[in-house]
Amino acid sequence: MLVNGQGFAGTSHLLDGTDNHDAVLGWIVINPTLESVTEAKITTANYDAEFGVASAGVVSAQTKSGTNSVHGSAFEFLRNGRMNARNPFTQSRPIPNSNGRLILLTQWNQFGGSIGGAVVKNKLFYFGDYQGTRRNTGGGTLLRVPSLAERAGDMSATGINIFDPRSGAAPASRMPFAGNIIPANRLSPQTQNLLKLIPGPNTNAALDQPNFASSGGVRLNDNAFNIRITHFTTDKIHVFGRYSMQDFRMVAPGSFGLVASGPGLDAYGCTNAYAGASDSRNHSIAGGFDYNVRPNLLTDFRFGFMRYHVFGQPDGIGTAPVKDAGIPGLNVDDNFNSGMPAFFINGYGNNLFRFGYALGGTAATAR
Repeated sequence: MLVNGQGFAGTSHLLDGTDNHDAVLGWIVINPTLESVTEAKITTANYDAEFGVASAGVVSAQTKSGTNSVHGSAFEFLRNGRMNARNPFTQSRPIPNSNGRLILLTQWNQFGGSIGGAVVKNKLFYFGDYQGTRRNTGGGTLLRVPSLAERAGDMSATGINIFDPRSGAAPASRMPFAGNIIPANRLSPQTQNLLKLIPGPNTNAALDQPNFASSGGVRLNDNAFNIRITHFTTDKIHVFGRYSMQDFRMVAPGSFGLVASGPGLDAYGCTNAYAGASDSRNHSIAGGFDYNVRPNLLTDFRFGFMRYHVFGQPDGIGTAPVKDAGIPGLNVDDNFNSGMPAFFINGYGNNLFRFGYALGGTAATAR
């Protein structure tokens, strides 16, 4: 959530008055479920000093409590490609490699329920809920990959002179290769080995335009539940406790396969999407009490604990493609430095050609 023109990390999140915001990555830890929220408030300016950790805005949510009567709910939302209408402007032609489909393959199923009531009438109340989501979303992207001629050193179709770096010390004195063709003995064997992992063009395209269409499915499943106990100890003292857990499981393919990876695929054609597997299990505990000392003096105490735990495995974990290609010093172990690092080829194909770790850097296991 972007507030006041600042990044998402500048927004603070609170759940039941306790911190719900990871300090390292800036993500919300527990996304409140549909049935658990009784109040939500967004403050964008002039918030109190107690919210000083926020530089952009404050998003605060409160969870439900039980009542003297037993109340419950059940729900299910379904969205899929068969029930969606196509966009006539962006989905007028079949999606590449989709067997003629006009609409991306989509399955979005969100379901759950809740129950709340009283253990002791007017004294002790309970509330609990569960929410599950199953998402399978088709995605695709258009990229530029080197043509077969370009891989062999033939740059004549580009219309750009390719200069021989050995023909002169200064760039202005260098001579172009004859016919803009780089001799085979001048091609880097390491580069040739890496290019073997990159698929060739699969669509017809004009020079410097996307010539490779990739598509696939992204799976994201999550399960979440909340349990809350509220106790009216006396007329002046109220106590509550809550435990929440949220579990995510995501698998997203890379555009160029498991080893070369490249940009991940998503439903919106994002070329910076993550490729690989990512599991997250987050916990949040909150408790507190309020004590009415006198009609004009009220005290409030809150305690919170949270754990944001992510286990990510990018594509290619356990492989050593750059080491096998002849490049030393990168794949130095079988885990944290395995896989394909990120390669960005600037100025080629309108900067649409890159491969390796989709988020940039080294494809290492993140924990």
